[in-house]
Amino acid sequence: MVVYWEYAFLENFILDGLLLFLALKCARVRCYPLNLFFAAGIGAAEAVVFPLFTVPAWAAYLIKIAGGVIISLVAVRKAKGKAYLITAAAFFLMTFAFGGLLVAAYSFFGTEYAEGNGFL
Repeated sequence: MVVYWEYAFLENFILDGLLLFLALKCARVRCYPLNLFFAAGIGAAEAVVFPLFTVPAWAAYLIKIAGGVIISLVAVRKAKGKAYLITAAAFFLMTFAFGGLLVAAYSFFGTEYAEGNGFL
């Protein structure tokens, strides 16, 4: 299977940027475009590089959670701890919600899931 890293990077960059923007709006924190751009770039780079390494399942979850915490921290500029916590929580909740919506859409349209290969 051929994966074009630039498309994977761009897709993750856009989705991370959108989720971070919405999380900042939920937390009522001012959005600085440069911070949002940099945070989305970090998230996209993690999404492209992470599959290249073999790690145990428990470590994969810790790495992904740490990545979400880091990009939330980068996206929030000069905010208090409460604003950061709300932004990070909103980012994770919306990530889970949008992931669930995608699974529901795949199920609705009859897309099959093959273990280890994703949706076909």
